[in-house]
Amino acid sequence: SDTPVTTELLSDPDTYTDFPKVNPKYRSRTHCFYWAIEWCSDSQNFVSMAVVKYDVCTGERKRVWSRKNWYPSEVAMVPSDREGAAEDEGVLLFVALNGAADASYFIGVDASSMETISEVGPFPRIGFTTHGEFYPG
Repeated sequence: SDTPVTTELLSDPDTYTDFPKVNPKYRSRTHCFYWAIEWCSDSQNFVSMAVVKYDVCTGERKRVWSRKNWYPSEVAMVPSDREGAAEDEGVLLFVALNGAADASYFIGVDASSMETISEVGPFPRIGFTTHGEFYPG
């Protein structure tokens, strides 16, 4: 093909973004949203971490889930099973280490608003660099 290859920065250049996830219903398809783990989320300290949401279609400023001294693992995006659901309708699931309390929590976040909808714990410390995946039952 004669189509040129282009590049585009999709995340904040003052931070480090890794473990991107899209709605699994949109894998290998055109999509607007991705969620990821962000290091240096305060643009100063590498250990400040967040879960971020980017809209690559509109360029809308990122939405963030973060708490001071909390360290989230890779998210799993569980899409809504509602017919006609929006691409970003669903729940993000992840484990987060509360560094100050040395305890881990299982967190559910609304994938659209990035607001916490469920939090279970405390549990003994689980490494925050763990990978995450969701398999429907």
